[in-house]
Amino acid sequence: MAAPCALFASCTDAFDPDEFIRLILDTEILPAAQHVTESIKAYDWHIDTKYYTADVSLCTSLKRTIGNQQFATAVQAFIVYFDPKQESTFELMKAWMPYLEQIEPEILILVCNNSSHTDAVGRVAAQQWCIDNCFELVELNPVQDKEEEDLEDDFVETTGIRRIIQALHAHTWPNLELKQNPVIGSPYYRQLLKEESELKANEVKSNSKESCDNETVSNNDSEKSKSGSKSEGDSGHSALGEPVGGGEPAVGGVPVGDGVPGGGEESVGSGTDEASALTAEGGKATKKEKPCKDEIIDNLLPEDDLALLASLGNEDAGEESFEEMFEKLRVMKEKAEGMPLDQRKAYAEKIAVSFWKAIGGDDDEIQGLDDLEDELMPS
Repeated sequence: MAAPCALFASCTDAFDPDEFIRLILDTEILPAAQHVTESIKAYDWHIDTKYYTADVSLCTSLKRTIGNQQFATAVQAFIVYFDPKQESTFELMKAWMPYLEQIEPEILILVCNNSSHTDAVGRVAAQQWCIDNCFELVELNPVQDKEEEDLEDDFVETTGIRRIIQALHAHTWPNLELKQNPVIGSPYYRQLLKEESELKANEVKSNSKESCDNETVSNNDSEKSKSGSKSEGDSGHSALGEPVGGGEPAVGGVPVGDGVPGGGEESVGSGTDEASALTAEGGKATKKEKPCKDEIIDNLLPEDDLALLASLGNEDAGEESFEEMFEKLRVMKEKAEGMPLDQRKAYAEKIAVSFWKAIGGDDDEIQGLDDLEDELMPS
């Protein structure tokens, strides 16, 4: 067999193992079966979850067998039905154990219609046997006890055929194909991201308004300063009350003094500040580039944290980096508390985005957060 398979069996004539296949495929009439061996039939099943796709064979057998070597290697799951009201079916189920030791399936499920404490094989006994032998007990039609009905259950268990399908979906099939962009994220998490984005947008709008007000005030002060300088220039005096010599060039509105190349002491400070803000290449002055947000945050992080953040963004980050980042999250939070407000927000955002990418989150769901972060970073 080319595809991996799940083997279904029954220890009672009252339940046909083909019933498992009908329930899983959700059909009244089964498709044509393929005969793997004389006693084993196989049905094709295409698994399509939000994370991966895989083609699996659902096989049934009416007698205990491991088939041939190829079939034994392909078996990944074993699901067997018994009747807890008949102890003989439980003994027949135990007779499968030598066969299972040969094929070693990773999924082992013991199934019954329902189980109670008054059955020939009581629920406690069945559950204990499952624990000792790495099985899971699943009831197709469970009946809740009166004592259990009185207890409020915050975590409702999946039961019946849905639990069997769930276990098969959770298995790592050797031929599975991962989807490129799985849809991940609960509605609560999506709402949280939306509220965070709106909050940052409001903060940016508020900061922009304050910046515009400050710029208006600055422009008014600048106009006043220019008016004052113009008046002094018209009277032939500098800001210090000294006359400007005729024929001597002025730099930045300040007269060039004797013996000082490029100007007097007053021009040195302004010229140095201006030169530090401008870089000349080929005789042309260009505005100094401000560091990007990643450079500012990276300078605040030790090399091991940087390596973890980088690995979380990769497709092959691995569980080790993800767990290690969780262990360091408290320490990184303490570091963030000592930062200025804007840098702390950008630092927290970078960690959150790295975690989001590490779990396979869709980039579209956090689109725009980086732009907001850029606007929040200090100049």
